[in-house]
This record gives sequence, structure tokens and C-alpha cells, in this order.
Amino acid sequence: MHTTTVNWRQAPPLPNGGTLHFDAATRLAAASDLGQIAQAVPGAILRPGGPGDIAAMVRWCAEQGVPVRARGCEHTDGGQGLPPAGGLQVDMTTMAALHSVRPGVADVAAGATIRDVVEAAWQIGYRLTSGPTGYLKLTLGGVLSVGGWSSVWREGAITDRCVGLEIVTATGDIVWCSREERPELFRAALGGLGMAGIITRAQLALCMVPTMVRTWTINYSNVHHAIADMRTLADRGDVVEMMIQVRHPDIHTYQLVASTYYDRQSPKPGRVLRGMPAPEQTLDRLYWDHTTEVDQLYATAFENGWRATEKPWSDLIIPGRSIDAYVAATIPEIGPRDLSPTSIGLWFPHRSDAFGTDTALRLPTPGGGDGMHWLVDILSDSTGIPTHDVPDWRTRALHRNRGWYDRAVSMGGTIYPIGATPLTTEEWREHIGPQADLDPHGVFQPWASAPALQWQHGLDVR
Repeated sequence: MHTTTVNWRQAPPLPNGGTLHFDAATRLAAASDLGQIAQAVPGAILRPGGPGDIAAMVRWCAEQGVPVRARGCEHTDGGQGLPPAGGLQVDMTTMAALHSVRPGVADVAAGATIRDVVEAAWQIGYRLTSGPTGYLKLTLGGVLSVGGWSSVWREGAITDRCVGLEIVTATGDIVWCSREERPELFRAALGGLGMAGIITRAQLALCMVPTMVRTWTINYSNVHHAIADMRTLADRGDVVEMMIQVRHPDIHTYQLVASTYYDRQSPKPGRVLRGMPAPEQTLDRLYWDHTTEVDQLYATAFENGWRATEKPWSDLIIPGRSIDAYVAATIPEIGPRDLSPTSIGLWFPHRSDAFGTDTALRLPTPGGGDGMHWLVDILSDSTGIPTHDVPDWRTRALHRNRGWYDRAVSMGGTIYPIGATPLTTEEWREHIGPQADLDPHGVFQPWASAPALQWQHGLDVR
């Protein structure tokens, strides 16, 4: 599909009362994402009032040869939510209704945020079975399109705890799918990066949640010791959440953060943490306060202008059999310019057998090692980089990301596609896989990521 000169004033009526915007100011404001690296100016922005508006525009765009991309809160960093220049961008944040949140299941529009769902579930004593993302102000449709990763290590991805979807297909049809009804479409949409259609509504599994969370933070000078203790905690099964974090300025201090839930009797660290270093901090909070902690950190960062910084994030999934070797090779390459005061490094383990085979999320082949898949994030940003140094810093960071990707692949790993790793178009197509077959005319084209990162910044990733 090729973007042609389009008269947007001839677009069809929108049956659900949405609006179409094609003025220059609105288009320019939507030309980038959180990463502030990839750029692609859309031809128009659709703010839908319901799935019928999206369906009408998808049919019309298919006739006009115009590509379509949906996006929510702009939280990707390599242009994943950008249509090729001149295409139609669908702003899903206008579809944010919570249709019902009841014991066992949340039924919500795709533009609702994870925070909306977490809050509504908390009010009736429930939580997302999968656990939520760390930062909650992400649209449900966007999270389901990339997979969704939490610190709840036993439940797989958020996509694995999705029970039903409403989707606008490449033909402009509005269909419902699940593991029983249209299972091929269901699989292709979950973790399918928007190539199978636009998710407009979803149902997610909920489970009961205790009122309180106890969190322990243990500091390590050796990341391998922290990884080994996480494996011990997994074997014991006493904690619900686990991660390792690395923060500025102590980029060689590795914090193991482990949490468990309770109602009346708080867990005893002597039992849960036996044989491990004494915790640096023990914190008891309501589940709601615990779960919204990262939102508060982001709010402060946004107030201080963080959105405008460039963010060449690296996000990779490493199999448990390779995590020690990958970390040993990669840790020496992380320096002060990779982790600023507003950035962070994160390691999240997830039990590999908790991930289903009925989603399109690309995962390492299971087998061997510790029975885990590890998400390794280095969420760099340009805070503190002098303005005149940012172009060189950005190019170095993108080359760094490419090198880490190549290393991960050589060790059986895959990319978690929210960051800014410059892959070739062929590599993106391979990652997207067979779900692209559901869009034979290319309405939902691969995003601008590969050409934007490669061409704008002179990278050769062949």
C-alpha cells in the first residue's frame, strides 16, 4: 500500500460521532512518540467515538491506498504507533469506557488505561491476574498489541490473561474473537503489533487481591548473586512480584525488589528471605499505593520536561539458559551516559511455562536454564546530555541497542518491541510473522520504525 494524495474532506461520515483532524498543527503534534527519535507526520488524525468510526475509515483508507495505525498514550520509542508519512493515525484515547468491571473479568474499551482498570478492580477487591505494567497510564489496546509485561512472575504476559477481543479488521469489519471464536485472529492480535487489526475492546481476567503489600529491597554489588537469589525466591514461591533495578548514580548496585501480598498477618522476612543479605528497605503499603508508585515518578518527570528528552530504549527478552552469559557480556558496556537520573535498568523474570502459545508475542524457545524468560530493559534518556552532544549520543545509543540485540539473538533471545532498536524491514517482517497475512493489502503497514531510525540517523544495520 502506498500513500497517495488524499482529499480528507471526502472521508465518509463517522457513525459514532468521532472527528477527523487534518490541520497542520494537530498533525505535527502527532508526528513523534515518547522516544522523540522517529518522525512521521500523519495525513490526518481520527478521534473515534466508537468502533464504527474506525471501521468506516479503514474501509475508505483501503480504497484510497492510505495506511492506518492506531496508538494510545504514545509510550513506544521507535515509531511503533506512527503510520508512514501521510497515513491515518487513530487516537484511541477517545474510546476509554469501562463497560463492566466485576469479579473475574474486566470488559473495557481499548482506549482505557491500565490504571483505569486497576483502580476499578481494586475498588471491588480484585486485580489483574497477570499483574499490571509498571507504569499504568498506558492504553489497554496498546499494551495488548505489544504483549504487556509485569513484575508478577508466575502469570505470563498480560496477553495471556486476555479472554476476548473486539477488533476492526483490515476489511473494516467489526468482529469479536477469543480462544474459542476466531482463534487465529485472537492469537494474531495479542502481541501482534497492530498488524492483524485495531483492538477496540477487550476482556481481561481478574482475581482477588489482598489489601496489603510488603516489599523488600536488597542491594547487591554482583548482579549474578541477585539473579541467583531471584531463582531461590521463585523456587520457594513466597513472593508474588520480583525484579532487579539499577539506578543513577549507583549503576553498579543491583537492587532486588520482591513483594508479597497479605491481609492480616504480615510475612516474616526470616522465612521468606532466609540465607539472603539483609534488606536495605522493608515497606508495607496498600496494594493501590504500591501499584501506582511508578505513576508518581513519571508525573514528576513529565512536570520537569522529561517528555522532550530523546529515549533510545533497549528492551530484550533473554532465555533463562542465557541470562547469566548475556548479563556478563553486557554489564561492562553500561556506563554513566546510559543511565541518567531519570532513567533506569530493569530485569524481570517470568516463568516460561506461564506464557501461552496462543498469542503472537515473540518469545525465546523454552528449555534449559532456570525455566524463566527474562525481560532486560535499559531505559536510557538524554537527561544531562549537553544539547550539542545529543546527536552523537543518540547515534551511539542506537548502535549500542543494535549490538545488544545481535547478542541477544545469538543467545536465543528476542526483542520486546517497545523501544528503539534499529532493525531492518526484513527483520521486522520476520518478527511480525504470519499475522501480516490477515492484512493482505497492507492497510496496517509495518510502522515507520525501521526506516525512521535507519534513514534519519544514517544507520546501516544490514
